[in-house]
Amino acid sequence: MNDPNGLVWHAGRWHAFYQHNPGGPGWADMHWGHASSLDLCHWDHHPVALAPDPTLGMVFSGSAAQAEGRLAALFTHCVLQQHQVQSLAWSDDGGLTWRPEPGNPVLVEPDLPDFRDPKIAWHPPTGAWVMAVAAGQSIRLYRSPDLRQWTFASAFADGSDLPGAWECPDLFALPAPDGSRWWVMLVSVDQGGPSGGSGTWYRLGQFDGFTFDPLGPARWLSHGPDHYAGVTFSDAPGGRRVLLAWLRNWREARDLPHAGWRGAMTAPAELSLVPGEGGLRLRQTPVAELQALRGVGGAGDRFEPGGPFELHLTVGGPFRVEIGVVGGAVTLTGDGQTLRLDRSSAVPARHAATMAVPVEAPCAAGDLVVLVDHGSVEVFDAGGAHLAASLWRDLAGLVTVQGATARWWALG
Repeated sequence: MNDPNGLVWHAGRWHAFYQHNPGGPGWADMHWGHASSLDLCHWDHHPVALAPDPTLGMVFSGSAAQAEGRLAALFTHCVLQQHQVQSLAWSDDGGLTWRPEPGNPVLVEPDLPDFRDPKIAWHPPTGAWVMAVAAGQSIRLYRSPDLRQWTFASAFADGSDLPGAWECPDLFALPAPDGSRWWVMLVSVDQGGPSGGSGTWYRLGQFDGFTFDPLGPARWLSHGPDHYAGVTFSDAPGGRRVLLAWLRNWREARDLPHAGWRGAMTAPAELSLVPGEGGLRLRQTPVAELQALRGVGGAGDRFEPGGPFELHLTVGGPFRVEIGVVGGAVTLTGDGQTLRLDRSSAVPARHAATMAVPVEAPCAAGDLVVLVDHGSVEVFDAGGAHLAASLWRDLAGLVTVQGATARWWALG
């Protein structure tokens, strides 16, 4: 699996579709896989949702939303690996089976060789569907009354000077602590990420249903190496904005060993806006539902969780955490200015660079949340800094903490 697709809440379930090759461990013959959950913790696997079309080609990334009393999916068909078009499908049974729109494709731009990954949302103030589509190094915005007929609205290209194609956009609104409302544009890039290779950045701004007007600088959504194609669930209850990302980097994804599976998602994270140095920042927080996985736990500077675990740290100065893995350890350190995650003994040498992220002044002393699974570690701080990294060796034994107050729970 790679990119999350069609994230949507519908009829009490969270649905996660995703890029998937059912015939092998490498990128090829792209389908949409499908899993769903009642609680974002326990997932049921379902049959393949969308398969390649003999004429229109493989199924690339896209999105889903509730429309006309059912589920609609807007996604990219890739024709002969050369031309990308946008197609529509409908589901009347909660996403288990899909019927293609008879008029597919619903949007074609013959002069754009890179034209993919549509994200749709209803815009109530202007009474229209809005679609963001990646096109080279820009995001093109379209409008439609019915998801079938689309009109070009504007293009957003003032994002960054990073190399590589833009992919997997998302556009949504969030409230700020002062009561103001801001729009967020997420964009993934396959090169130039903060730890090398791929990554995801965001801009804050305003959106009138036609044009996105950026009002803040481009910032990285995660500073670790393995956080790509992150998008949010449509139609989440209570206005929640929950994000999943692919826990991998294109720099090394094709080299990842596999034993019955290859590829994973980040932990589901709630997005919010928080003040920081230089303006508002996006903060990721593990969703509250994950607390249901907590088992045995305790406090102290030495413990053996026996598997995946959640660690809360209260930091007041320099600290160090060592997480045992087979044949070595992963270390998380901080000095009040920078967080560093070193996985050099948990991955092959060519991918073992230490990741570092500056910690904003309000968070130089405060709380960190660390989620550790068999194949990953994620670090969240209160000011919006986030690190996600995959591990190539399983957990083993002791965890030690120095210079911080620690509370931990095994995750079952």
